[in-house]
This record gives sequence, structure tokens and C-alpha cells, in this order.
Amino acid sequence: MSQRTESGIAEWIHGTAFGLLVGLSALPSFGNAPPIGGATCLSSTSSTPTDNRPKALARAGDHVCVVNFNANTLQLFDVTDPALPALDGEIATATGPSAIAVLGTHAFVTAQTAAKLLIFDISNAALPVLQGEVPTDGQPISIAVNAGRAYVLSQLQQTVQIFDVTDPMAPTLLGSVSTGNAPKALAVSGNSAVVICSQSLELQVFNVATPASPTLVGSVPTGDQPSGVVISGSIAYVTNQLSNDLRIFDISVPASPALEGSVTTADGPSALSVSGNRCFVLSQNTSQIEVFDVSDPAAPVSLATAATGALPIAVISTATNAYMLNHISNTLQIFSVGAPGDVCDDGDALTGNDVFDANCICIGQTVDCVGTVGGSVLPGSPCDDANGSTGNDVYLTNCTCAGQPFDCAGTAGGSALPGTPCDDGDPGTGSDYYNASCTCIGLAVDCTGVPGGIAGPGTPCDDGNSGTALDVYGTDCVCAGLPLDCAGVPGGTLLPGSPCNDGDPTTGNDTFDAQCICAGVLIDCAGTPGGSELPGDACDDGNPCTIGEIWSATCNCVGQPLTVGPISGPVALDGWTTGSYSVTPVPGAVAYYWELPDLWTTSDGDLNETFDAIASNYPGITELCVTADLGSCTLEECIDVTVILSIGTPEGFVATDPGLSVRPGPNAGTFLLATSGSCPSG
Repeated sequence: MSQRTESGIAEWIHGTAFGLLVGLSALPSFGNAPPIGGATCLSSTSSTPTDNRPKALARAGDHVCVVNFNANTLQLFDVTDPALPALDGEIATATGPSAIAVLGTHAFVTAQTAAKLLIFDISNAALPVLQGEVPTDGQPISIAVNAGRAYVLSQLQQTVQIFDVTDPMAPTLLGSVSTGNAPKALAVSGNSAVVICSQSLELQVFNVATPASPTLVGSVPTGDQPSGVVISGSIAYVTNQLSNDLRIFDISVPASPALEGSVTTADGPSALSVSGNRCFVLSQNTSQIEVFDVSDPAAPVSLATAATGALPIAVISTATNAYMLNHISNTLQIFSVGAPGDVCDDGDALTGNDVFDANCICIGQTVDCVGTVGGSVLPGSPCDDANGSTGNDVYLTNCTCAGQPFDCAGTAGGSALPGTPCDDGDPGTGSDYYNASCTCIGLAVDCTGVPGGIAGPGTPCDDGNSGTALDVYGTDCVCAGLPLDCAGVPGGTLLPGSPCNDGDPTTGNDTFDAQCICAGVLIDCAGTPGGSELPGDACDDGNPCTIGEIWSATCNCVGQPLTVGPISGPVALDGWTTGSYSVTPVPGAVAYYWELPDLWTTSDGDLNETFDAIASNYPGITELCVTADLGSCTLEECIDVTVILSIGTPEGFVATDPGLSVRPGPNAGTFLLATSGSCPSG
């Protein structure tokens, strides 16, 4: 880096692997370093988180400004103490912030995705404010600010645009100029703007004295894929990412820039910064920072390297520190820079007078317990904690003055402390100890012999008797319980002999027996508990038409029904003939009622078990029935009789009708009617 103060304007120029060139404000500590001799020391002092994907940074007084590409934010970190960087403020940007430059109290940010130049007032680091913005060409990726002008490099249109930013609230475009193929980064010094192009592989020098019409005045080849550029005085420093080298160009004659020297770097150099005679180079492929002595531009020399976070992407430096961003790790990392014997910061708040030793290790002297660097009042030294209850006071490891408490026996640091064992002389207590007032007290011994135990009179216990419950210790510490009744209730009233319900509907008079089993006596078929009328015993169902009644298994009185025996007699009769019928006498029957079929006749009216009847002459099956009357019930029996048609007239028939019927007709025509015997007269 370079700092120009002769005109009262501070200018910082820087480039990165992604063309993130930043123009930064004046940093008082960025002055030229003394010539380098011997070893150079480089050690990581601190690392603090940033928002997602930090892309570029710039120094503003005691703060470092960081833009975060994915988070679309500008963050301001207080780096007054490099060992303890702290976030002070934050503000949203347009999408894809890619580069930043600081001049005075303003931060100038290019938004690559949104194609804008944004101007923020950062006079109050805790509350940055957007003051103005202006559109740019597509994909602005690098910026420098000098003498009230902002120089923006746009990758899509391959241009350098010059803006008037003297009024931050109303930036205006002054002019623009085309660059070579794939411009990556730019730097500005005086009236010259330097651009590196990754495809045309060249460094171009533009005259920007007339902003409205900048012109290309000279160019020179670079290495393969130039990635970053910085101007210090009349020297331009360029990193080449595929050539893996740092090249130094003399641009004192802008029309004829010339290569002065080069040196090999680590793999994939991406961004760089110059402070005095030191050049700091970030290498993305190896994740490291390397410092070179560039006091002789023709012969740069590597001095030291240190590991960084993942994908280091941007760096700025002072005489004593290097500040860089790790794109993947999302961190701001700060390194101490110097030589053996130089002041550094070891990051330990408990040390002072930190310097690099001969091995480039930053080491400080311990600050003693009274604040003296290198003092002798160290942990373990005597002190006075002003506490009359302690003795043997010394400083602890955290430099707190503390003494040992006097124990209950009056010994400083003694073992007889509150809570430790003692003997109170009482045989009824145990586990005696000193209490907070150093009085020796014991705990009462409970019913199980445990000092301070909970098994006192009235507390639960187990008397070992399964027939009791709710066992408790008595005042004499004897464990006793209440007897369990038949329902399992301690001290309950349901004892053997007490009424109960065995749940069996076939029993009654249920009671608990000696084993507390609830049992009843069987209810007989008459409903009497313990009665004798049991299934199988004789009974009376009250039905005179049954005999042999007994109680069934379900206590129903069931008998055998009485029946009238089968009717004896002819089952086939010729018409107009007499049939005799009978049944077996039924005990208790008082009468027998015979029921004649239609057109049958009888002269038998005895109402007994025998019966005579004359059949009709209507052929077919008919039914003859008899009913036995037992007084309170009746019994019925029937028999089917087939009547056979008789031809002629019944014997002794006397016609009272002059007509004559012959059935069935012997034929369909006439027939001969003859008499047999003599016909009755009259």
C-alpha cells in the first residue's frame, strides 16, 4: 500500500483474486516501514466472524470495513485492539457487494449483481447511513477513490468509469474508457489508473487527468491470469494466479511501463497489499499469507508465511498488522508483522510489553497481580485480603487475594471446618459435626440406629406380619401394624362371620369364613337358603293333567302329561254299518265325550270309554274323536276312519219320498231295477 499525504489526500490501492480492488482512506500507521533486515515475523493475532461470504475490506481510522457478497451487508469492525476486534455497526447494501474504498468519513461500495455504486456515511461506525447511489456498467468488481473521484472497473462492459463524488448524495458520471479483455482489478495513483486484464494478459496504464476523456497511454504483458494490483509510488505490484508469481513494474513513465523484477509465490496468488518495503500476498490454493521484502524491486525476497482460513480473498496492511478475509471461513483475520524485538500483540490480556523473540514468536511479560508488567507480585505471593476470618493470605492464579479461613479450632487453613466431624459427647446422637457457627452438634439416632435418620416414632415401617398393614414405629420404636380385615382394610370391620356377597345368585346367607372366603348356602328350588327342595326331588306343578312331577336342574317343577290311549276300533267301515270303538280308561276321568263325524249316527249315550256309531255312506277319510273329562282338565284323542260306499239302500229302509235315488249310477243310461223279497205295503 501507499499513503500520499503531500496533497492532504490519502490513497490506498489494492486488488484481489476476483478483481476486488479497494481504494482506502488514510491510515496513520500505514507509513513507510524502515528498511527490512534479518528475519520478518508474521503471526495470527485474532479471528472474528463476519457475515456470509466476505469479499472485500478497507481501513477507516480505527475500523476495518467489510462487504459480504452473499449477505448483502457492510460491516464495521473496531480494530483498536487487534487481539480483540469487535463489530460496531452494520447496514444492508444492494445485491452482490464486491469492492469497497474509503475516503474520509465515507465508504464507497460497488454492488456487482445490482450494477450500482453506493456511498455510505460512516462517521458514526455504529450507525452507517446510505447517502447516495448511481448506476454503473454491468458487474462492477473493483473501485478506487482519489481526489473526489471514484474509479469503477466493470467486468461485463470492460470499462473504467469515473464518477464525481464530491457530493456523496449526488454522484455523477464524468467519463469512461474501454479496457482489455476480462479486466480483473484497478489501482489509481495521481493521474494514472492501472488495470490488469486476465485474458489479454496485460497491465494497462490510463491517463485520467481529464476525467471526461480518459485515454490508454501504455501497456505491458503480465504473467498468466493476473489477479491483483497495487500501486506504491511509481511501482505497480501484480499477482498472477496461474503463473504463481509476483511481478513488479516501473510505471514512472506511463507510456512505457516496464518489468523490474519478479518472485515465485505459493500456489494460486490472489490478492496483495504493500506497506513500506513489505508486500503481503494471499494464496488461495494453499490458504496462506506470504510477506516479501520489496525494498529492491528488481530482487524481491520471501520473508515469512503463515496459515489463513479457507479461501483467503482480500488483504490490507499497516507497518505492524495485516488484515485479511477468509471467503469460505467467513472470518476477518488479523496478523502481527515485525522483526525480532519489534512490538507485537500476543493476544493474551494477561501479558504486556509484547515483542517478537528471535524465533518470531510474539511473547509478552506477565502482568503481575498489582498490574506491573514483569512485576514480582505473582500468584502465590503474600497479600492481605482484609478479612479477619482468614489467615495465610496469598494471590490466587486469577490474582485474587484470598486467605485460608480459620477453622473451628482457631487454626488458619486447619481441617476442623464447619461440616467436618466432631464429638458432641451425647450418646443419643451420631454423625456429630461442626455447624456454621463452629458448634459441635449431632443428629438424633432414629429407630433403625441411623443418626439423623427418618425412621422415628410414627413413621412407616414393616413389622414382618403379612396379616397387618399401616405399620409404624411406636414411641418405644417397636414396629406394629393394624390387622387386615377380610376386605384388606387395615383395622376394618369385615371380620370372619361378617355378612358379605359371594357374587353367586344361587346362594344366600353369605358370610366370611375363617380364611376370609365369602361363601353362602345353596338356595333350594323353593327359594329357601339351605332348603331341601332340590333338583330331582318330587313336587306338584298344580296341573291335574300331569303326573310324576320333579324339580328340574333349573328348579322348574315338571311332570309327564296324561294322555288318552289310542282309540281301538275299525279304521274302515262300509257306509251305513255300525262300528264299535273304545279307549283305555283314564284314571280320574268322570266322562268320555265321543265326537261323531258329519252324518254319522249313534244311539249310545253312556258317556263311557266304549262307543258304537253308524257310519254315513259318504266315502272318504273322516275323523272320530273322544274327549276324557278329568274335571279340571280334558284329554283328547282321535282316529281316522275310511268310509267305503255301500250300493243300494240300507237294510230296513222305508221310503217316505216317492222319488228314488240310486248312487252311484251303474251306467250312463238306463238300468233294470228288480225287487228282492216282498215290498212293504202302503
